[in-house]
Parts: sequence; C-alpha cells; structure tokens
Amino acid sequence: MGFEISEEFEEEIPYSLTDYLLQPMKLASSVFRALVIRPKLKYWLVALLMGSAFTGLGMWMVFQKIEINLVGGGNIPEEALEAAKEMMNVFMKNPAIIYLEALLSELFIQLVTAVVLFVLVKLMSGEGGFSSSLMVAGLKNIPSILSGLLMAYIGYIMPPVRWEIDLSTGNVGGFGGGMPQGLEVQQQAINLLVSLWMVVIVYLACRYGFKMNKGRSLLITVILWVVLNFTVFLSLL
Repeated sequence: MGFEISEEFEEEIPYSLTDYLLQPMKLASSVFRALVIRPKLKYWLVALLMGSAFTGLGMWMVFQKIEINLVGGGNIPEEALEAAKEMMNVFMKNPAIIYLEALLSELFIQLVTAVVLFVLVKLMSGEGGFSSSLMVAGLKNIPSILSGLLMAYIGYIMPPVRWEIDLSTGNVGGFGGGMPQGLEVQQQAINLLVSLWMVVIVYLACRYGFKMNKGRSLLITVILWVVLNFTVFLSLL
C-alpha cells in the first residue's frame, strides 16, 4: 500500500512585450496573473521610456505656446531678469530637458504606486513581490501615451499664452496665468480619464493577478486612488 502525494503547480503563462503594452486595453486576466508570477522588469522599463516620451511631447507642445515675461518691480536688475528668463525658456522649451522631467515624474509616480500597492497587498495576505506591483504600476504607461497625444493636440490648437511673472511678489498674470479655460477643462478631463482607467487596472490586477477577493480588491483600489490623488483633494479644500 503506497501513498500518493500530489502537488499543484501553477503553470507559468508566457507573455510578450506586446501583450504587456496592450494589457491596459485588453485587461486579460491571464496576463494579470502572469505579471505576478513572472514579472519582467525589462518590459516595464521599455513601457516607462515610451510613456515618458509621449508625455514629454504633450508638455513640449503646450510650452511652445507660452511666452514668459519677467518683471522685478524695480528691485531686480534687468540683466538678472534676462538671465532668469533664458533659464526658464531652457527648462520649458528644450525637448531633452522636458523629456527628462517627464521621465522622472513618471518614474516617481510609478514607484510610489508600486510601494503603496505592495504594502496593501501584503497587509491583506495577497501574493506577489515588489516587482509584481511595479509591473502593475507600469501599466499606466499606455494611458500616459494616449493622454500625451491628447495634450499635444491641445497644445496644437490652443492660442498663444503670455505669462507675466513678478519675481518680487511671485504673482503670475497675463492670460489667466495659464491655459484658456476651455482647454484647461479638457486637460482636467484627460487626467480624470487616466485616473479612472488606472482604477479599473488596479482592481482587476488585485482580483486576477494577486488573487484577492472582490472586497479586498476594491478596498486596495480605493486606498491607492486616494493616496495618489491626495494633493488634488487638498487643492479642493
């Protein structure tokens, strides 16, 4: 008489870079699971570089329509004002610097998202490591590409904007201190769309990737959304 010991192994699901890039649109449960079982950080890095490029494109198109005029209220020499204006133009209109700003911004957001997601999943006894959480956070890159293209279009159609900045007081004047109101509403709508898109992605990743139940998946999604939009809530107070 013998004893048969059976162990259940979960088969690794292969996925390609294309699968990862299209996952925010396909939302395939099998790919979510594969990201947790077998994270591929090289895919995350490629998506990060791509998303940052399109985000930077949108920023660059908008900045091309902004003209800056610095005033010092008589307290700052003209030479210093011109030097400050040239420096601001370099940071706002140099494509390489804009891309670097977009890259660092996307990297920071995704690292914060991954850390918070990893901690919440572990607190609720979910599966996966930090790399898995980073892969899920990296799914934001495709929404970033689409939002970058929409921002580029907004920059293309928006009229020129003149910012007059008083360095002695820090006040910004001119065309409302920013984009025309209608275009600003469109920008906020794009940000809201990306935020809601990420809510769906995180919830499904928790359900099918980290193997959480519906209640815990929803709780993690809500907490993460609140943390990432904390500054927005503060501005409304």
